[in-house]
Amino acid sequence: MGQTGSRRLTYDDVLRERPETNTFEELIDGELVVSPAPSFEHQVAVNFLHLRLGNWGLANDALAITGPFDLLVEPTTVVQPDVFLVGPDQPQTLARPLTYPPVLCVEVLSPSNRRHDLVRKRAIYERFGVRELWFVDLDAPTIEQVVLGDDGHYGPSRLHTPGDTLASATIVGLTVDVDEIVGTDAPWRGSR
Repeated sequence: MGQTGSRRLTYDDVLRERPETNTFEELIDGELVVSPAPSFEHQVAVNFLHLRLGNWGLANDALAITGPFDLLVEPTTVVQPDVFLVGPDQPQTLARPLTYPPVLCVEVLSPSNRRHDLVRKRAIYERFGVRELWFVDLDAPTIEQVVLGDDGHYGPSRLHTPGDTLASATIVGLTVDVDEIVGTDAPWRGSR
């Protein structure tokens, strides 16, 4: 994961000074963080998650979006989850940047972004008020689920392994077969 520049930037600075791109570029407390392209396995897992969440969303008046897409937490902090879900109780018209927290954000971990996602972005999502986070670890293989409590902080994580069904704690009726996402026989793994 790399960065550019040394001055504290705002989102308006980034819009004014950088061209629109499909590269993951996040603004973390005024620091521009540019990530290299993800691995094939990472992207196929993201696409599979988007398909699962998108199909659920179509049937339930929700929208699943893949990154890069800007979530404006504050003027100096913009994050781009791998996949996020705008719930049926939220505005369905999206504009860049999204200025309210999605109901669910999903991060697929890679060796180069693991600490960034699990520590820095988790704290940012908590501050932003994202109700639920899933951290997908293809190597472990697990999906870690954290849920925002009434106190505004994430509670203890729940670890889901192959054989489990992950049920969203905040979105009624949303379930995912963990095997389909991280299992060794996951349908998307046959696409290599």
